[in-house]
Amino acid sequence: MSVISEILPEQDAYRAQVGAGMRLCLTDTDQPTLLAWAAQRLQLSTGRWPMQARALGVFDIKADRLRAVVVIVRVYESYCDVHVATDESAAWASRNIISGLAGYIFWLLRVARMQCIIGADNAKGVKILRHLGFNEIGTVPGGMDNGQDGIMFSMRKRDCRWLNLKGETHG
Repeated sequence: MSVISEILPEQDAYRAQVGAGMRLCLTDTDQPTLLAWAAQRLQLSTGRWPMQARALGVFDIKADRLRAVVVIVRVYESYCDVHVATDESAAWASRNIISGLAGYIFWLLRVARMQCIIGADNAKGVKILRHLGFNEIGTVPGGMDNGQDGIMFSMRKRDCRWLNLKGETHG
């Protein structure tokens, strides 16, 4: 059984759209699989996710595989904690996908800010977060599960360039 049939049960409908130019899609189907995929790439124990953690996967229909998972770890009144796990390719980072992720977090969850702590020695991860528009807030000594120092990144809704495409404003 392919990954797409496990994560996207209506695979024939999605495959039919590939011919129309659709290559990537967001999915929140099969939370255990998405959370486990992210945990593996982030080198976390699957059991480490809090019960309320929610994952959004970026699925590459043509390649029949997950490319990235954003885990919304906790949602507070005005902000949320997120983790971003990728397959280390840039194939998932289309404007539409990033806009969809930002829209889900800022509009549907109704938060004003999202934040993320990443290992201080994770140069690729730092580059990804900066590309997404996160700003570095500061160092978090011992902020990682393994005791390593972390870097706190944050993005405010009002600063998110992905919510204003082609002059449109939302929310």
